[in-house]
Amino acid sequence: RTGTRRVVMMLVGGPLERMLRVALVTTHLPLSAVPAAITQPAIEELLLIVAADLTSKFGVAKPRIAVCGLNPHAGEGGLLGREEIDIIAPAIKAARAAGLDVVGPIPADTAFVPSLLAEFDCVVAMYHDQGLPVLKHASFGHGINIT
Repeated sequence: RTGTRRVVMMLVGGPLERMLRVALVTTHLPLSAVPAAITQPAIEELLLIVAADLTSKFGVAKPRIAVCGLNPHAGEGGLLGREEIDIIAPAIKAARAAGLDVVGPIPADTAFVPSLLAEFDCVVAMYHDQGLPVLKHASFGHGINIT
């Protein structure tokens, strides 16, 4: 135990010229518990921590962060779930108001497309198996967990 109030799991991997960083809003939870664990304050706090760490630990002067939606197609405007509308988008809006460069909610199936991924310093995934398969594909055995 570190005594810190909040721990953020960020994983880093891939080649140096296009390093992939993925931060997780939730970590090791059953999928059925994920929606209840995703809250606006949790996302806002995570975005502040991730931005600060990108600057202090990775030397990124003005971090640009992509945020995945929870539901397929980032909820399709509420047709596939309201978490993007009610929780994730307001957290992104608050982060922008605090001066962060945050984009989303982006559908998770397109957030990791190389051309889009190249625009960001980190991708925030809502849950473990939303973000880690891509990272493990890019760097299996050579990625690190920065918690």
